[in-house]
Amino acid sequence: MTNNKDNRRIVYILGFILIWAIVIVGLGSGLIEDSVREKIELPVTIFVATISIFFTLLEIQRNSELQRANFVKDYIAALHINDGLKTTFHELIYLYKDDYFKLIHNNKPIELSDADKVLNTFFELEENKINNGRKVGSRFYHLTQFQGSEEERKLDSLLYYFDVIGYYYNKGLISMTDINGTIGYFVDCLSSRECTKTYLELIYKSGKNRSDAIIQFRYLNKMIKDFKKLGDNVAAKRINNDEKISNQTT
Repeated sequence: MTNNKDNRRIVYILGFILIWAIVIVGLGSGLIEDSVREKIELPVTIFVATISIFFTLLEIQRNSELQRANFVKDYIAALHINDGLKTTFHELIYLYKDDYFKLIHNNKPIELSDADKVLNTFFELEENKINNGRKVGSRFYHLTQFQGSEEERKLDSLLYYFDVIGYYYNKGLISMTDINGTIGYFVDCLSSRECTKTYLELIYKSGKNRSDAIIQFRYLNKMIKDFKKLGDNVAAKRINNDEKISNQTT
């Protein structure tokens, strides 16, 4: 995407330079009559000034795009170097295996009037011995019973971080190829783990049923959807290549 913009920019610049060179050479070489020269000198001066302004604005735009691109790269790189983000991802998503998710969500919902009692009772349930020894903020959670917990706060913060990356992707500031090459592992976990996959589905359905609501994590959902398409395309190409190789050897 960026390469195409750069190519078009180069064509525009070369076109302006060519036109400018033809006019200047014509004025300086005497190929243009004096009467004609007098009439076009002012327009040519304005034209040259316009080119200078154009190049200046072009350079400002280019620097702005580079700054935004560097900002996006630094933002994404934080997933690999920020201990808080890495720890949250590791404890609340990576370690929350699908088997654990199914075990916890097979428990019957707790009906209590006090939300805090619901939350505390859930984490203390005898059936949830899987959480024994896990500190607050790193416990495995029930998606409809962890509202107000430290786990919910940390999970939402992490997903919002990915949602911003999805926003940059949606605006064309980063390609899916770059996402796959830098944070593909993270996005793959988000799209395949039952804990996050189900959570995003619940939030999407809840927001979709409210006409006045802005759906949370909509950019993240779009990014995950396109990430899966990329994976399907890569897998399809690999199968086709394998079939071609098989046909050639038989």
